[in-house]
Amino acid sequence: MKKIFYFSFVVFTILLAGCSTNVSPAQQNILTNKTADNTEILDVLQVDDEGNTKINTEILSGILNEAAASELTEDEQAGIKFMLEEEKLARDVYIKLFEKWNQQNFQNISQSEATHINAVKNLAEKYGIDIEFYNDEVGKYKNEELAKLFNDLVAEGNTSLINALEVGALIEEIDIIDLDKYLNQTSNSDIELVYENLKSGSRNHLRSFVRTMNSQGQNYEPQKLGQTDYDEIINSETEKGGFRQGEQENQKSGRGGQK
Repeated sequence: MKKIFYFSFVVFTILLAGCSTNVSPAQQNILTNKTADNTEILDVLQVDDEGNTKINTEILSGILNEAAASELTEDEQAGIKFMLEEEKLARDVYIKLFEKWNQQNFQNISQSEATHINAVKNLAEKYGIDIEFYNDEVGKYKNEELAKLFNDLVAEGNTSLINALEVGALIEEIDIIDLDKYLNQTSNSDIELVYENLKSGSRNHLRSFVRTMNSQGQNYEPQKLGQTDYDEIINSETEKGGFRQGEQENQKSGRGGQK
């Protein structure tokens, strides 16, 4: 692809291990699936056979509401606001590319991105972040750079189906890189949980776009991810478990980089 587009874009999933003693019975039923032998923690991620990754926002809300909100830095608040519009940008681009090419990947993943938007909204709600600026209309953004990026991505994707799929893969690559950047700027466990699970969704969606290109005889080379990081993603299985509490340090040590 001739143009390289930079943007942050953010899918996620989380589950709660070791619920606190003040969990209500109703919340316990939402968060766990009890069996005769053990307690199985429900996944926030809902992943189908094609790797389309949705967020169960009911489960997410139950988890986020378990602890009181701490004070966020200005950078953390700004990051949440940006991620909200960036998740929307991904959804909007996929909606437009589905209209153009009638390729099922775009419809499925746009529906997944809609749940990612709601997940970021849940995070904003917990921390009292004002998101009145948000406009759900396709192609409408407060951030002017995102508005321009939307137009550029759609224009590139409209030139051919392969270019459209490459746009999708590029979106997911840059999302992974930028989520790593934002994760390195925070120690807030709620933000870490949401962003790590969004990153799992991006990896799954990258795999989906690449599989579709391969099925059409088109090889794909990473546009922004380093080759080692890209190969590790593509050669691994679809992620269905999601990011769990207590995994932050392990995840931090394994965050990838760009070219």
